Amino acid sequence: MSKKKLSNKAFIAKYEAIYNDVEGCFFLFLIMSGILSFFTITGAIISFANGEFVDSLIALIFLILTAICIYGIKLCDKLRKKKIEKELDMSEEQATNLYRLLSSHAIPLFQKICILNPNAKLGQMELLKEWYNLNDKIVSEYIFEKECSEEELLQASANSLSEKKSIVEKLFKLAIVEDGIHNDEWELLMNVLEQFEFNKNYIEYFIRRYSSLRTESEGSSTEGPDIKLDIPGGKVIKENYIGKNTANYDSM
Repeated sequence: MSKKKLSNKAFIAKYEAIYNDVEGCFFLFLIMSGILSFFTITGAIISFANGEFVDSLIALIFLILTAICIYGIKLCDKLRKKKIEKELDMSEEQATNLYRLLSSHAIPLFQKICILNPNAKLGQMELLKEWYNLNDKIVSEYIFEKECSEEELLQASANSLSEKKSIVEKLFKLAIVEDGIHNDEWELLMNVLEQFEFNKNYIEYFIRRYSSLRTESEGSSTEGPDIKLDIPGGKVIKENYIGKNTANYDSM
């Protein structure tokens, strides 16, 4: 029976608590193993060099103790994996990947951009699974089945310029899936660029790169045939249809 989904903060707290519970014993065994290995190797070299077989027996004892410590390290690792599977209802690998995603403080942005276009859910799920190596169940529970608050949205952040660029690129790709970028999605993306404090050059770069994939323009009519737009090398969509007036839209 699957457990009730934890909130983002609760998952982070539970994951860290599990690691902290086992971490002390793990590092104790690791340090002891290193010390005993050093004395074992040193003692063996000295004893064999001097022909003192009594010292070799002592080295053997050290070797046995080292083996015990190595077993303790593996036992701690196994214990951590079992606790994660029992308390978080997922594998250690999936839990670690989800923890990294939730800890990035960008997940509210992913939740918001996906909620704006429910028809693109399948394509968006495939992208998120590929980016963060998560399964369908986890992506669905933590991205699509929860809507972030405005406060969480405003607190979304990134630690470095490269991380900000990576998050924004992902947001644009999530918005493009299925039928291009709608006005509400475009507005959110422009707000994120400002929230992340990109300079004018970066903002213009993103506008130039993605404005042609907008399916709507402010004040434009939706009547008339759409324009077919090929997307070279597209993994999720190979072609896109955009509003007939998009060609007249000057995003700059």
